[in-house]
Amino acid sequence: MLDAKGKLLRLVTQNIDGLDFQTNISPDRICACHGSVGRAACEGCGAPVDFDEFCQTVRTSIKDIYGVDADAPSESSEMLCASCQRPLLKPTTVLFGASLPQSFFEVLENDLPAADLVIVAGTSLVVSPANLIALAAPDSAPRIICDRNDVGRGVGIDCSSHAREDVWLRGDADDVAADLAVATGWIDDLAAFEDALPEASRATLDRVR
Repeated sequence: MLDAKGKLLRLVTQNIDGLDFQTNISPDRICACHGSVGRAACEGCGAPVDFDEFCQTVRTSIKDIYGVDADAPSESSEMLCASCQRPLLKPTTVLFGASLPQSFFEVLENDLPAADLVIVAGTSLVVSPANLIALAAPDSAPRIICDRNDVGRGVGIDCSSHAREDVWLRGDADDVAADLAVATGWIDDLAAFEDALPEASRATLDRVR
């Protein structure tokens, strides 16, 4: 809804499941800072790979250890990158110890200073450097922490302080989002997305309407 209203600067997600790319939000506006199983590239040279082609290459090159696909090869063969010819094709998930993608650091350098508001939901804020999105927010951008627990306090975000206008909205992210929509007078705008919502989210929407 924020994106549809032209108010979303960037969606930064730690999720790797690719669900964020199944929204109507432009992929250019999404920063998957831990990568995604819904995108593929060469780990060596970084060349992107069409994901459907990548999946087909997996089917024809990698043996099926579970015995589900009768057409799978009996032995695996290398999946070579078309750009550098090395066998380093994989989903773009960031492996332990690897650097986060450049897009994350561009968010820190370019987007975060321009933000009017930072909404933090669904994270414990203990994973670094992803938590810098919240920790490095400029003083001019209040932070809304949506969580059942006061996760900000553990990393130095004191929502009871008068030094900043941060606020902790206690509860599930769906409940907080619905209540915010009511408070801003945007509940009808949120309801326009009802058909795309999971059943539990639709029930939350019904609660506040």
